[in-house]
Amino acid sequence: MIFRIVIFFGKTFQGVKLAIPADVYLWRMPRILAVDYGAKRCGVAETDDMQIIASALETVSAKELSAFLARYIASYPIECLVVGQPVRMGGELSDIEAEIVVFIEKFKKSFPGIPVHRINEMYTSKMAMESCSNF
Repeated sequence: MIFRIVIFFGKTFQGVKLAIPADVYLWRMPRILAVDYGAKRCGVAETDDMQIIASALETVSAKELSAFLARYIASYPIECLVVGQPVRMGGELSDIEAEIVVFIEKFKKSFPGIPVHRINEMYTSKMAMESCSNF
């Protein structure tokens, strides 16, 4: 998607600047969505249009997650979906992983053009708390 910005410059007439448009095009990158899947509630985050900053978007019930994502994807271009992979201290996957796999398979069938990436969630809460305590 391209945004068109018109810059106005030129001569002035009685103190008012006359508009002479000059086109500048900015490329808008597709966003990256991230899901922290839970049995009852799921956290959804998004990047900005330049994929620089990720921000919390919404907390959605697990039952409503697919519908929420479908509405979002209909409104914004998405590069990929990132889904957390809950790993326990011993390296084994958490019990919720089976539900996450089912969700991912349904998502891939509904949106075959959007790749899904998994990210190991081990220690992410600890890292977040440590980064907050540095402020």
